Amino acid sequence: MPTNRFFNFYKNKPEQNLVEDLLNESINMFGFNAYYIPNSNTEAKDFLYGDDPLKKFDDAYLISAYLSNSVDPGVNNDFFSKFGLEIKNNVRVQVARREFAKQVPQDTHTRPKEGDLFYIPFLSGTGELYEIKFVNDSTDFFTLGRKEPYYWELELELFKYSHEELDTGINEIDFPNKIDAYAIDYQLGVGLGDYRLGEFVYQGASSSNPDAIGKVQEWDFPAKIIKLTNISGVFSNTSPIIGQTSNASYYISTYDPMKYAQKENAWDNKNIEIELVNFIDNSESNPFGML
Repeated sequence: MPTNRFFNFYKNKPEQNLVEDLLNESINMFGFNAYYIPNSNTEAKDFLYGDDPLKKFDDAYLISAYLSNSVDPGVNNDFFSKFGLEIKNNVRVQVARREFAKQVPQDTHTRPKEGDLFYIPFLSGTGELYEIKFVNDSTDFFTLGRKEPYYWELELELFKYSHEELDTGINEIDFPNKIDAYAIDYQLGVGLGDYRLGEFVYQGASSSNPDAIGKVQEWDFPAKIIKLTNISGVFSNTSPIIGQTSNASYYISTYDPMKYAQKENAWDNKNIEIELVNFIDNSESNPFGML
Protein backbone atom coordinates (compact mmCIF):
# COMPACT_ATOMS: atom_id res chain seq x y z
CA MET A 1 0.00 0.00 0.00
CA PRO A 2 1.20 3.59 -0.53
CA THR A 3 2.76 5.57 2.29
CA ASN A 4 0.59 7.68 4.55
CA ARG A 5 0.24 11.06 2.87
CA PHE A 6 -0.51 12.78 6.19
CA PHE A 7 2.99 12.19 7.51
CA ASN A 8 6.09 13.46 5.76
CA PHE A 9 9.28 13.31 7.82
CA TYR A 10 11.62 13.97 4.92
CA LYS A 11 11.26 17.74 5.15
CA ASN A 12 10.89 17.92 8.89
CA LYS A 13 13.85 19.95 10.13
CA PRO A 14 13.12 19.43 13.86
CA GLU A 15 13.18 15.64 13.36
CA GLN A 16 16.49 15.87 11.53
CA ASN A 17 17.93 18.02 14.32
CA LEU A 18 16.73 15.48 16.91
CA VAL A 19 18.55 12.66 15.12
CA GLU A 20 21.69 14.78 14.94
CA ASP A 21 21.46 15.68 18.64
CA LEU A 22 21.12 12.03 19.62
CA LEU A 23 24.05 11.06 17.41
CA ASN A 24 26.33 13.78 18.80
CA GLU A 25 25.35 12.87 22.35
CA SER A 26 26.15 9.19 21.80
CA ILE A 27 29.58 10.01 20.34
CA ASN A 28 30.38 12.34 23.25
CA MET A 29 29.28 9.70 25.78
CA PHE A 30 30.84 6.55 24.29
CA GLY A 31 33.57 8.01 22.09
CA PHE A 32 37.04 9.37 22.74
CA ASN A 33 39.11 12.48 22.14
CA ALA A 34 41.37 12.45 19.10
CA TYR A 35 43.25 14.93 16.93
CA TYR A 36 42.43 15.80 13.35
CA ILE A 37 45.60 17.00 11.57
CA PRO A 38 45.05 18.55 8.12
CA ASN A 39 47.71 18.96 5.46
CA SER A 40 48.40 22.69 5.32
CA ASN A 41 50.68 22.62 2.27
CA THR A 42 48.00 22.53 -0.41
CA GLU A 43 50.03 24.49 -2.97
CA ALA A 44 52.44 21.60 -3.58
CA LYS A 45 49.80 19.11 -4.70
CA ASP A 46 50.40 17.40 -8.03
CA PHE A 47 46.95 17.45 -9.66
CA LEU A 48 48.14 15.34 -12.60
CA TYR A 49 49.16 12.27 -10.61
CA GLY A 50 47.34 13.05 -7.37
CA ASP A 51 50.57 13.07 -5.39
CA ASP A 52 51.41 15.48 -2.59
CA PRO A 53 55.20 15.35 -2.21
CA LEU A 54 55.62 18.18 0.29
CA LYS A 55 53.07 17.44 3.01
CA LYS A 56 53.16 19.70 6.03
CA PHE A 57 51.13 19.20 9.19
CA ASP A 58 51.32 22.14 11.58
CA ASP A 59 47.82 22.20 13.13
CA ALA A 60 46.03 19.66 15.32
CA TYR A 61 42.37 20.05 16.29
CA LEU A 62 40.94 18.20 19.30
CA ILE A 63 37.76 16.43 18.24
CA SER A 64 35.51 13.68 19.59
CA ALA A 65 35.17 10.44 17.61
CA TYR A 66 33.72 6.96 17.94
CA LEU A 67 35.51 3.73 17.07
CA SER A 68 32.97 2.08 14.79
CA ASN A 69 34.78 -1.26 14.37
CA SER A 70 35.65 -1.96 17.99
CA VAL A 71 34.71 -5.66 17.67
CA ASP A 72 36.83 -6.19 14.54
CA PRO A 73 39.44 -3.43 14.68
CA GLY A 74 40.89 -4.45 11.33
CA VAL A 75 44.44 -4.98 12.56
CA ASN A 76 44.78 -8.48 11.08
CA ASN A 77 44.89 -7.51 7.42
CA ASP A 78 48.23 -9.25 6.83
CA PHE A 79 48.81 -10.84 3.45
CA PHE A 80 51.58 -11.89 1.11
CA SER A 81 52.02 -9.90 -2.09
CA LYS A 82 54.64 -9.87 -4.82
CA PHE A 83 56.63 -7.50 -2.60
CA GLY A 84 56.53 -9.84 0.38
CA LEU A 85 54.53 -9.67 3.61
CA GLU A 86 52.36 -6.56 3.95
CA ILE A 87 50.91 -5.58 7.29
CA LYS A 88 48.14 -3.01 7.17
CA ASN A 89 46.59 -1.73 10.37
CA ASN A 90 43.18 -0.28 9.51
CA VAL A 91 40.66 1.43 11.75
CA ARG A 92 37.25 3.01 11.12
CA VAL A 93 36.02 5.93 13.22
CA GLN A 94 32.93 8.13 13.11
CA VAL A 95 33.12 11.91 13.37
CA ALA A 96 29.97 14.01 13.73
CA ARG A 97 29.53 16.69 11.09
CA ARG A 98 28.43 19.34 13.59
CA GLU A 99 31.34 18.53 15.92
CA PHE A 100 33.78 18.80 13.01
CA ALA A 101 32.34 22.18 11.98
CA LYS A 102 32.63 23.39 15.56
CA GLN A 103 36.26 22.40 16.13
CA VAL A 104 37.86 22.83 12.70
CA PRO A 105 37.92 26.18 10.80
CA GLN A 106 35.41 25.92 7.98
CA ASP A 107 37.07 28.47 5.72
CA THR A 108 39.74 25.95 4.75
CA HIS A 109 38.42 22.54 5.89
CA THR A 110 34.72 21.93 5.27
CA ARG A 111 35.12 18.14 5.58
CA PRO A 112 37.81 15.62 6.50
CA LYS A 113 40.03 14.96 3.50
CA GLU A 114 41.88 11.93 2.27
CA GLY A 115 45.59 12.31 3.04
CA ASP A 116 45.06 14.17 6.31
CA LEU A 117 46.14 12.57 9.59
CA PHE A 118 44.15 11.35 12.59
CA TYR A 119 45.78 10.69 15.97
CA ILE A 120 44.12 8.24 18.38
CA PRO A 121 45.80 8.59 21.80
CA PHE A 122 44.82 5.29 23.45
CA LEU A 123 45.59 2.71 20.74
CA SER A 124 48.62 0.47 21.44
CA GLY A 125 48.86 2.05 24.87
CA THR A 126 50.89 5.04 23.66
CA GLY A 127 48.75 6.35 20.81
CA GLU A 128 48.90 5.80 17.07
CA LEU A 129 48.95 8.13 14.08
CA TYR A 130 46.75 7.23 11.12
CA GLU A 131 46.24 8.54 7.61
CA ILE A 132 42.73 9.06 6.23
CA LYS A 133 42.31 6.82 3.20
CA PHE A 134 38.61 7.29 2.51
CA VAL A 135 35.81 9.51 3.84
CA ASN A 136 32.40 7.83 3.67
CA ASP A 137 29.57 10.38 3.78
CA SER A 138 26.64 8.06 3.13
CA THR A 139 26.75 5.50 5.94
CA ASP A 140 23.66 7.08 7.56
CA PHE A 141 21.68 6.57 4.33
CA PHE A 142 20.50 10.20 4.45
CA THR A 143 18.11 9.56 7.31
CA LEU A 144 14.86 11.56 7.15
CA GLY A 145 15.88 13.04 3.82
CA ARG A 146 18.88 14.91 5.19
CA LYS A 147 21.15 16.02 2.29
CA GLU A 148 24.23 16.66 4.41
CA PRO A 149 25.57 13.67 6.37
CA TYR A 150 25.00 13.51 10.11
CA TYR A 151 28.48 12.06 10.46
CA TRP A 152 31.45 10.88 8.43
CA GLU A 153 33.00 7.46 8.74
CA LEU A 154 36.75 7.69 8.23
CA GLU A 155 38.69 4.69 6.99
CA LEU A 156 42.17 5.00 8.50
CA GLU A 157 45.44 3.24 7.84
CA LEU A 158 48.48 3.36 10.09
CA PHE A 159 50.61 6.30 8.96
CA LYS A 160 53.92 5.48 7.28
CA TYR A 161 56.27 8.36 7.92
CA SER A 162 58.20 9.50 4.83
CA HIS A 163 59.90 12.75 5.88
CA GLU A 164 56.73 14.82 6.03
CA GLU A 165 57.01 17.92 8.20
CA LEU A 166 55.20 17.48 11.52
CA ASP A 167 55.11 20.62 13.66
CA THR A 168 51.81 20.66 15.56
CA GLY A 169 53.32 21.49 18.95
CA ILE A 170 52.17 18.14 20.41
CA ASN A 171 55.14 15.89 21.19
CA GLU A 172 53.22 12.64 20.75
CA ILE A 173 52.44 13.64 17.16
CA ASP A 174 55.67 15.39 16.22
CA PHE A 175 58.17 12.81 17.50
CA PRO A 176 58.68 11.01 14.13
CA ASN A 177 59.91 14.28 12.68
CA LYS A 178 62.56 14.48 15.40
CA ILE A 179 63.66 10.83 15.44
CA ASP A 180 63.24 9.43 11.93
CA ALA A 181 63.64 12.52 9.76
CA TYR A 182 66.63 13.16 7.49
CA ALA A 183 68.99 14.87 9.95
CA ILE A 184 72.60 16.06 10.00
CA ASP A 185 74.71 17.13 12.98
CA TYR A 186 77.04 20.05 12.27
CA GLN A 187 80.01 20.98 14.45
CA LEU A 188 80.06 24.78 14.59
CA GLY A 189 82.95 27.06 15.42
CA VAL A 190 83.31 30.84 15.29
CA GLY A 191 80.11 32.78 15.83
CA LEU A 192 77.70 34.25 18.34
CA GLY A 193 74.11 33.94 19.51
CA ASP A 194 71.82 31.14 20.61
CA TYR A 195 69.66 29.21 18.14
CA ARG A 196 66.05 28.43 19.01
CA LEU A 197 64.55 24.97 18.74
CA GLY A 198 62.14 24.72 15.82
CA GLU A 199 63.41 27.78 13.98
CA PHE A 200 64.71 27.72 10.41
CA VAL A 201 68.36 28.49 9.69
CA TYR A 202 69.85 29.36 6.34
CA GLN A 203 72.96 30.23 4.37
CA GLY A 204 72.83 32.88 1.70
CA ALA A 205 71.67 36.43 1.13
CA SER A 206 68.30 36.05 2.89
CA SER A 207 65.88 33.47 4.25
CA SER A 208 63.54 34.09 1.31
CA ASN A 209 66.28 33.26 -1.21
CA PRO A 210 68.71 30.94 0.59
CA ASP A 211 71.50 28.77 -0.74
CA ALA A 212 70.63 26.19 1.93
CA ILE A 213 67.95 26.04 4.61
CA GLY A 214 67.07 23.65 7.43
CA LYS A 215 65.12 23.36 10.67
CA VAL A 216 66.73 23.21 14.13
CA GLN A 217 65.76 20.04 16.00
CA GLU A 218 68.58 20.05 18.58
CA TRP A 219 71.08 22.69 19.66
CA ASP A 220 73.91 21.94 22.11
CA PHE A 221 75.20 25.39 22.95
CA PRO A 222 78.26 24.36 25.06
CA ALA A 223 79.45 21.84 22.46
CA LYS A 224 78.34 24.03 19.49
CA ILE A 225 76.60 21.08 17.77
CA ILE A 226 73.42 21.72 15.84
CA LYS A 227 71.09 19.08 14.37
CA LEU A 228 69.11 20.12 11.30
CA THR A 229 66.16 18.46 9.57
CA ASN A 230 63.98 19.39 6.56
CA ILE A 231 67.20 20.33 4.77
CA SER A 232 67.09 21.89 1.34
CA GLY A 233 70.41 22.57 -0.38
CA VAL A 234 73.89 21.83 0.96
CA PHE A 235 75.42 23.70 3.90
CA SER A 236 79.09 24.63 3.53
CA ASN A 237 81.80 26.29 5.62
CA THR A 238 82.08 29.31 3.31
CA SER A 239 79.31 31.37 4.94
CA PRO A 240 77.63 31.50 8.36
CA ILE A 241 74.49 29.60 9.34
CA ILE A 242 72.01 32.28 10.37
CA GLY A 243 68.94 31.74 12.57
CA GLN A 244 65.77 33.14 11.01
CA THR A 245 64.30 34.36 14.32
CA SER A 246 67.26 34.28 16.75
CA ASN A 247 69.77 35.88 14.32
CA ALA A 248 72.44 33.58 15.74
CA SER A 249 75.33 33.20 13.33
CA TYR A 250 78.02 30.51 13.27
CA TYR A 251 80.44 29.02 10.77
CA ILE A 252 80.86 25.26 10.38
CA SER A 253 84.25 24.43 11.94
CA THR A 254 84.85 20.95 10.50
CA TYR A 255 83.43 20.32 7.07
CA ASP A 256 83.65 17.36 4.70
CA PRO A 257 81.34 17.66 1.67
CA MET A 258 81.25 13.88 1.23
CA LYS A 259 80.03 13.45 4.79
CA TYR A 260 77.68 16.39 5.25
CA ALA A 261 76.08 16.51 1.83
CA GLN A 262 73.68 13.71 2.77
CA LYS A 263 72.55 11.55 5.64
CA GLU A 264 75.25 9.21 6.91
CA ASN A 265 74.04 5.69 6.18
CA ALA A 266 75.85 2.46 5.39
CA TRP A 267 75.83 3.23 1.66
CA ASP A 268 77.10 6.83 1.89
CA ASN A 269 80.24 7.94 0.10
CA LYS A 270 82.21 8.75 3.23
CA ASN A 271 81.58 5.38 4.85
CA ILE A 272 82.47 3.56 1.63
CA GLU A 273 85.74 5.49 1.43
CA ILE A 274 86.64 4.62 5.03
CA GLU A 275 85.86 0.92 4.62
CA LEU A 276 87.70 0.53 1.31
CA VAL A 277 90.92 2.30 2.28
CA ASN A 278 92.42 -0.99 3.52
CA PHE A 279 91.43 -2.95 0.42
CA ILE A 280 91.72 -0.72 -2.63
CA ASP A 281 93.55 2.39 -3.82
CA ASN A 282 90.67 4.79 -4.50
CA SER A 283 92.71 7.86 -5.32
CA GLU A 284 91.73 10.03 -8.27
CA SER A 285 94.75 8.93 -10.27
CA ASN A 286 93.95 5.24 -9.85
CA PRO A 287 90.41 4.77 -8.50
CA PHE A 288 90.33 1.06 -9.37
CA GLY A 289 93.87 0.17 -8.35
CA MET A 290 95.25 -3.11 -7.16
CA LEU A 291 93.23 -5.09 -4.64
